[in-house]
Amino acid sequence: MKEKNENENYTCSITANITANEAFKSISKVTEWWSKNLDGKTEKPNDVFTYYSRDTWVTFKITEIAANKKIVRHVIDCYLPSFKNKTKWKNTEVIF
Repeated sequence: MKEKNENENYTCSITANITANEAFKSISKVTEWWSKNLDGKTEKPNDVFTYYSRDTWVTFKITEIAANKKIVRHVIDCYLPSFKNKTKWKNTEVIF
């Protein structure tokens, strides 16, 4: 697998026929759409949770919530065995 430049940003858009409120509530309930392999809380500012899958794990902290508009999750630490740099996502953000 070829790794991209460390400074590149990944962007993806998804369209759904639901309200902003419905999307926001769904994104906040991580165990209902992503994985049940989580430890921690996933819905409020300063909540910290870790996602696990086999040898992979990622720890997130919710750093910003703007109701019905935006959720920012900061990657505190991670271990990503499929990448040469196993902590490639550390100190990055996932923004919904």
